[in-house]
Amino acid sequence: MTEMYDLVVIGAGPGGYHAAIRAAQYGAKVALIEKSKLGGTCLNWGCIPTKALYASAELIQTIREHGEDFGVSCEPKIDFAKAVERKNKIVEELVNGIGQLEKAWKNDVFNGYGKILGGNANDGFDILVEGESKENIKGKRVIIATGSSPALIPAFNIDHDRILTSDDILSPNFKQVPKSLLIIGAGVIGCEFANIFTTFGAKVTMLEYLSTPIATEEPMLIKELQKKLDSLGIEIHVSQNVLSVENTGSGVKATTCSADVPRDQVETAEKSYFEAEYCLVSIG
Repeated sequence: MTEMYDLVVIGAGPGGYHAAIRAAQYGAKVALIEKSKLGGTCLNWGCIPTKALYASAELIQTIREHGEDFGVSCEPKIDFAKAVERKNKIVEELVNGIGQLEKAWKNDVFNGYGKILGGNANDGFDILVEGESKENIKGKRVIIATGSSPALIPAFNIDHDRILTSDDILSPNFKQVPKSLLIIGAGVIGCEFANIFTTFGAKVTMLEYLSTPIATEEPMLIKELQKKLDSLGIEIHVSQNVLSVENTGSGVKATTCSADVPRDQVETAEKSYFEAEYCLVSIG
């Protein structure tokens, strides 16, 4: 007989796993379905690993900029692989912590894809869990909390080899700092990665479609950020329409034109070219 749950939550990111725990606190019998790792993007490939790497970069910057004020005069020995290992450990501990919380509230966690086959609020919903094996369960109610994934723009030819998304560059196995890094997008995420990788020794170039980095923020904040980017030696080119990115085998090459050029004149517009060892696409 197919097991009936009061609530089935599909997706164990911050929304899903919290909902599962809260429902259990009210006495519900809960099933939580996750295709990858508990914690979702935020914990595994987003906020937490990025902030862990940023903490390492911030410490390096503090020593460089203010070390002498504390009587410390030295140039830190940079070990990016070690910083990544620290990041991986933080993520692993938090993922395991979520698993323990779900277990403590007696929620059943299924690893796989959840698929709603049919049903209604009166009779319950039939759900297929497709993982290493297939399993059918039922739920009186269902929460879909499947989150999001990085946008894949065809012209950018993201190949997860040299043309990367944030998921790729935050992979537990990405342990070598590129000699040069081209970042497409100077929003909050792009600027954060630029700060991290330039601190660890990469030559960072940023391409932004709009007229300033973090263009939706207050002008005073933008001005301060631009000063910070300049002080770190980050090269930023604004009002750039990135037409294509290609993997050259030994690096990447981006072709741009001015963002002011009308779409029907792009083909004949003057082009600019930017090259680097790797490219990070960070546009949302």
